[in-house]
Amino acid sequence: MRYMEPTTPSQVPPSPLAVPAPIPAKNNLFVVIVVVILFLTLGVAGFFAYQYYQLKQQIAHTQPTPTPMISQVPLMQVNNSTANWKKYTNTTFHYEFSYPNNLRIDENSLKDMPNSVLLNVVTAQEFSPPGFPLIYVSAIPKGITRNDFLVYNFMPQDLIDSFIAMKSGEIKQTQTGTASEFGIYKKLPDCAVAGMTAGVTVENSNVWEGHGGLIDRRVFVKQNGVTFEIGTYYQSKEDLDSFTAFLSTFKFSDQTADMSTWKTYTNTKYDFSFKYPSSWLFKDVSAPGLDDQIWLAANSYSLPSGTYGGVGNDAQPPISFQISKNDLTAIGWAPEQWNNLTSMPYTVGNLQGTIKTGTSKEGLSKVTVISAKMGNVYINILPLEVTEKASLDQILSTFKFAK
Repeated sequence: MRYMEPTTPSQVPPSPLAVPAPIPAKNNLFVVIVVVILFLTLGVAGFFAYQYYQLKQQIAHTQPTPTPMISQVPLMQVNNSTANWKKYTNTTFHYEFSYPNNLRIDENSLKDMPNSVLLNVVTAQEFSPPGFPLIYVSAIPKGITRNDFLVYNFMPQDLIDSFIAMKSGEIKQTQTGTASEFGIYKKLPDCAVAGMTAGVTVENSNVWEGHGGLIDRRVFVKQNGVTFEIGTYYQSKEDLDSFTAFLSTFKFSDQTADMSTWKTYTNTKYDFSFKYPSSWLFKDVSAPGLDDQIWLAANSYSLPSGTYGGVGNDAQPPISFQISKNDLTAIGWAPEQWNNLTSMPYTVGNLQGTIKTGTSKEGLSKVTVISAKMGNVYINILPLEVTEKASLDQILSTFKFAK
């Protein structure tokens, strides 16, 4: 028997694990390109997003904050009706005025500069415009100097007189050297102050340390030996209109005086009379061969000791009345000798007369002559430049002529 060798079960080879079939090289390249494009897209988007953020930040830091235009909103009230304005009276220099309710008087300035009254807008912070009063009134008596530190915006009398001699529209340089560009003033037409038309006005549109658009306007008027400087720093037409309304309220105490206390002068030779303040100096001058004269002066002046006062005479009193056969408004006014010649009707009592003014080219002094005919003679009134016109108007309004 043939011996059979035992057999073992056949070993079946294990099935191989599932291994992805190799990707062809062409497909691998496509994936790489997609990934690269994706990263590039994200990078570019991120770059532009960052640039946009940076631009927004730069604009936020560099764009200036809009500055409010003060001139768009009037600093003073637009309604210029003065009926409800507050009132102020100065008993030292005898004047008064009304001012808008949104202004206040700077009490500290009254202590430091007793000759000046400064007004400005009441704000939650400080005065506006910063550093400048909106309106001010300064009294400059004769003989006072800048070193007295009593007057805001002081100007010497000779400079003020030079403004008076200028023609409207002329320019004057008031300072030289450093910052001379801030001292250029232009003469404007005279304005009405306290019932007078003798308000000499100048303006400077380039204010030292003033912000853009700020204009300095000053009005000068003389009364009882004192020059009053009434000024404003303004930016808008509304502000200027309010300043004009303010000027209309300004008056001197003499204007409201009770004329019942005035003395009466009667001239029996020419049959006329007039009244004058009881505190004024008076002199009836008569001398052989001379025109009859009457002299008047406020108590802050003195009368000449001589017997003659005439145009251009050093001894001329503040107000001289001359009775003459000559009309002094009709002679001695050659155009080549005078600037700014004006001639207008003027009433003296119940007589119609003429007022003539001019500035001497030689002496640069302003001369005024008023003349009215009474019968066969003329009464000529010669007020000096220092004479307050308001008081003169009041005196002349009391004239009475019998003929």
